[in-house]
Amino acid sequence: MRYILFFMLVWAIPAVAEPVKVWKKEVPFAPFQNEHLKLLSVTQLEADSRAFGGLSALLKKDGRLLAVSDRAHLFQFNPDMSLVDIMPLLEKNDDELDGDHRVDSESLADAGDGLIYVSFERDDRIVPYNLAGYVMGKELPLPKEVYDLPFNDGLEAIETSSDGRLVIVAEGPKDAPATFLWVQDHAKKWQAYTLPLSDGFRPTGLTRLPGDGRMVLLERFYRPLQGVAIRLSVLNVETGQREKVLATLRSPTPLDNFEGIIAEKNEMGETILTLISDDNFSPLQRTLLMKLLLL
Repeated sequence: MRYILFFMLVWAIPAVAEPVKVWKKEVPFAPFQNEHLKLLSVTQLEADSRAFGGLSALLKKDGRLLAVSDRAHLFQFNPDMSLVDIMPLLEKNDDELDGDHRVDSESLADAGDGLIYVSFERDDRIVPYNLAGYVMGKELPLPKEVYDLPFNDGLEAIETSSDGRLVIVAEGPKDAPATFLWVQDHAKKWQAYTLPLSDGFRPTGLTRLPGDGRMVLLERFYRPLQGVAIRLSVLNVETGQREKVLATLRSPTPLDNFEGIIAEKNEMGETILTLISDDNFSPLQRTLLMKLLLL
């Protein structure tokens, strides 16, 4: 009987896949610097795994660099990003997420106590997870306007303030003059702001500046005949307004569908912005990692 119980217990423990090797290739770039930012590097990431790709968010937590893909996988990179653990995000009953409307994970935020928030688009929701991909609580109550957002233009970026309040930015309809930004107050109630949009740029990522209450908003532009561009702005989430545009990057800078962003201090105390691109699992696109120095 003891042997039967032993094998039942072993069978019940999920198998842990071996870390996936990541190949990094430095991408040549034209120097870029303005009064706010300096481009430091652009690196292409590749891995021998069908699950690798579609990276739509970045988060540094407990010394680990995390990402999620738009196929509901959680990525945990080792410090030099030479290896990555890839695991599925699960439903609350521990089944894997299934269906295009359920799997589109878009952004990450630190939920404290070893947990993360993952936001999903299409079936818009924010779910607390542990770092093994298991649901660890109820979906967060969201502003009622979230459920009126267009399909595939919903929750795009989330971040927590320095005191743990959640900030949400919607991608919003294409060519709309503005989108929604919501900030939790200290009672966890949602305060809504209108975030103006311009020149075809729409939000894709948000990160808090270290030691600062402000955040940096990442926006993407894409038109088939005009190509790709990104814009980085300082956002005051207490007012819901941009304070300044840090930079707009276009060709010849190597660009792709940048959707994830983090800000952190390096060993010299400088603030580094790291961006990652979603290749949409397309052979015509790349997973790029871009680093910029905040001046």
